[in-house]
Amino acid sequence: MKILKLFIFILLISKNFYALSIGANEQQAILECEWTSDKKTLINAWYINEPYQYLMATSNGHTTVSGMDIELINAIAAKIGINIEYNQDSWYQDQLDIQSGNANMTAGATYTTERSNYAYFSKPYRLEELSLFIIEPLAKKLNFQNINELKAQIRLFNLQLGIVKGTVYGDHKFTDFLYNEQNQDIIRIYQNNMELINGLIKKEIDGFISDRIVGAINILGRTMDRNILEVPLNIKTPLHLMFSKKNVSLNIVEQFNFAIDDFIASNEYKKIIKTYMYHILLPKSIDSRWCHVICLLGCLAFAFAGIILSSRKNSTLFGTFLFAVLPSVSSCIMLDLIVNHDTGHLNFYFTPSYFYYIFIVVLLGFTIIKLFSYYNKQIAEDHYLEQSLNNIIAICDSFGQATFIIIGVVMVIIHKIEPLSFWGPFCAFITANCGVILRDLIMKENAIKMVQRGVSIEITVLWGIAFSVLLDMYGSNPNYHTIKYSMIIVISGAFITSLLVYHFGFLEWRFRNESPNLEKPT
Repeated sequence: MKILKLFIFILLISKNFYALSIGANEQQAILECEWTSDKKTLINAWYINEPYQYLMATSNGHTTVSGMDIELINAIAAKIGINIEYNQDSWYQDQLDIQSGNANMTAGATYTTERSNYAYFSKPYRLEELSLFIIEPLAKKLNFQNINELKAQIRLFNLQLGIVKGTVYGDHKFTDFLYNEQNQDIIRIYQNNMELINGLIKKEIDGFISDRIVGAINILGRTMDRNILEVPLNIKTPLHLMFSKKNVSLNIVEQFNFAIDDFIASNEYKKIIKTYMYHILLPKSIDSRWCHVICLLGCLAFAFAGIILSSRKNSTLFGTFLFAVLPSVSSCIMLDLIVNHDTGHLNFYFTPSYFYYIFIVVLLGFTIIKLFSYYNKQIAEDHYLEQSLNNIIAICDSFGQATFIIIGVVMVIIHKIEPLSFWGPFCAFITANCGVILRDLIMKENAIKMVQRGVSIEITVLWGIAFSVLLDMYGSNPNYHTIKYSMIIVISGAFITSLLVYHFGFLEWRFRNESPNLEKPT
């Protein structure tokens, strides 16, 4: 009995202590926010960090803040009826403004214990993936499996790297390594990304560490005398909205958390992510070496088909070059006229080196066929050779059309034309077929009729739909490898499907399949 009374006494004491601790925590929370009311307008501190945050020129000549993070913040804030105003500065200064209360919130923040002393953090709203962008000779020296090995190799090779002041680089040990005074002989700290890139151009540094999307957009389109390669670090960090404890209540933070949960599951979130991520990742994929090779092979395939058809038409050297280059160039120009109709000017970026390769192929093909015809006078009557050439034309056109499907869909996403499910296949049809149709119309000879086209046009449209669907499926979490494999699947699938259709002799879809052997009724 005494033991039972003692046990009850201990429970009562424990309960009182627990109640006191809860009360103390609640009192602390009240003290932190007792003078802050729920604001209807929040000042968001931001810095140039394209494509997440940047200034964009409007049609009336003014500038406005835009970017993926900006659109996400506006959409989330709109759900809880809060207006957002924007104040631009450096990332380091933004953090000081949050600490002092000069700003209410900022986006793209990594959680740290130090920051939690002066700021609240929302739930994560997106992920950041870090990469090392470095000159090619040094990139080939690196071979690491984890962060510890990377740190050792940075120090071993004395890599001159740049970082942005105040940025947390995922793993806290790696961040401490970058800011360690003992490594300041190889680590240069810049105020923003623009200074970072200028340091790379001026050869102050050999490379820099950055969000892989930010790094890619800073490298793309810049003229450098050194080739820069991306080395993925396999560091993924959740990013949060960060709120000042000085002037934002916990109630506001909780409202943002509920809105984030609701918004991440919506199609609007997926659309915003897809628009900005694909706008960077697709040009990067197109600009990659393997994609250049495939596009070049597609152009050369069209050129081979044009050479064979020109030999049947007995064209001149200039005419042969025209028919060789027409399918690829005219398709791109037609697409450019469609997507840039509102600008009043062409934005045609057909790589000049492609013309050189095509001209060399035309010159060699023209010479070889001319010599072959000279030594074989009966070449035009060789039915086996004729059928072989038909097969080559079908193979070349099929491969050329398969590669140009990709260009059409990519241009739709780069120019942010919606909906992708319609305009993707439509532009795939334009780039894959219009040049071939134009070439065939100009020839107007039996040389074209000898090659059965079947349902090749329909095939390009179907695979254009497939590519658009694949990109839309991965729109909420796109990455370079997904895009690369999707491109390979679509090119291979369209090419193989066209060859199968040609091999089994599927005819065009017509209202009536007329047989040439049927006699007309008298």
